[in-house]
Amino acid sequence: GTRHWTQLLLPVYASYYQDAEAVVHPVFVHGQTGRTFGRRQASFRPARNLSLGLGVAAVLVLLASLFLIIAATFANADVLRGLGLMGVLASMGLGITAIVPVAYVWIFNRTQPPDPPF
Repeated sequence: GTRHWTQLLLPVYASYYQDAEAVVHPVFVHGQTGRTFGRRQASFRPARNLSLGLGVAAVLVLLASLFLIIAATFANADVLRGLGLMGVLASMGLGITAIVPVAYVWIFNRTQPPDPPF
C-alpha cells in the first residue's frame, strides 16, 4: 500500500539563561501561543547589590545615632539621646531588612521546578 505521512511542525524558539555560576538553563517559547517553558530564575546580583546598599545605610545610620548618643551624654541633652535611640532602632530595622532581597531570591530559585529535558 501507499503510505501517506502527515507532519505538523510548530515553531518553537529556543534560548537559554546563564546564571552567575555559569550554569545554562534552557528556555523555550511556543511560536504560536507565546507560552514559555523553562525554569524561572531570579537574578542574584541585583538582590545582592540592594542588600549591600541597605546594609551600608544601616551602618551609617547606626554610626550617626551613636554619635548623637555620645553628644547627648556630654551636652546633657535628652532630645539628642532620644533621637539617637530612635536611630539605633531604625538601623536595626534596616539591617534586618537588608537580608530580605537575598533571601527572597534564594527561596524563589529553590522552589522552581527543574529544567525541562531537551
